[in-house]
Amino acid sequence: MEAPKNKSSGLAYTIRWVARGLGTLIALFALFGILENITEGRTIPEHLTGAAFLLVFVGCVVGWFKDLAASLFILGGILLILVTALAFPGSLHQVYFFGIPALPGFLYLYVHLAGKKKK
Repeated sequence: MEAPKNKSSGLAYTIRWVARGLGTLIALFALFGILENITEGRTIPEHLTGAAFLLVFVGCVVGWFKDLAASLFILGGILLILVTALAFPGSLHQVYFFGIPALPGFLYLYVHLAGKKKK
């Protein structure tokens, strides 16, 4: 395990690794969502949900390198899911479940903001 860098505190370092671990699990979940939505004959909400899963997957992969970009991709994907649920009522069931994949996005955002505050 690498030592904490000068730009982040020990707490931010720990939170970054928690976000990376959780993000890896969420990336696997999002990959299954992407593969499920590849088939033809899907409706518009299903295509939008597939695009949202793609954003979440990209965000979880980018999280290993850049905190702010990962946060924006993940939270953008979750926002797209929520907007789809509002625009097409009844198309997405159990929308509250999608708050779980947002957790790494908020953790990456915290790590980025904590690093900026130190400077």
